[in-house]
Amino acid sequence: MTIQKKIYFKDTLPVLNCKHSALIERFELKDVKRELFLYKYYTFDRLDSNKGTIDEVGVDEDGEWTKEDNKTFNANIDSIPDCRVDENHFNLYKYAEFYCIKDVNYSDKHSINSKDTFTKSSKSMFITS
Repeated sequence: MTIQKKIYFKDTLPVLNCKHSALIERFELKDVKRELFLYKYYTFDRLDSNKGTIDEVGVDEDGEWTKEDNKTFNANIDSIPDCRVDENHFNLYKYAEFYCIKDVNYSDKHSINSKDTFTKSSKSMFITS
């Protein structure tokens, strides 16, 4: 017996049309640290070697990284077991996994906060004393 089901992944862009970093403030999330991902740095060629060069990251992103961004990125690399390959290289897959896990956890916190905020707002709109 074969059960066929479909899974649909909804894009949150129509609802949350801003960067994740802006959601931290917008939804008053606590204990959420802004993470950095190298959207334009990841290429198939780089993934084949699985070796990123730290001095090259952040240069071609939408906004060039600041010194503080580079510090945060280096701290992230050092917090991930076996991510730093040597002084100026890092494991691309380990960093992507770190970012994705953080992103999912962040989105989970956001959805719980949004649900609570919406519930409070909707109650105040419909409940009168």
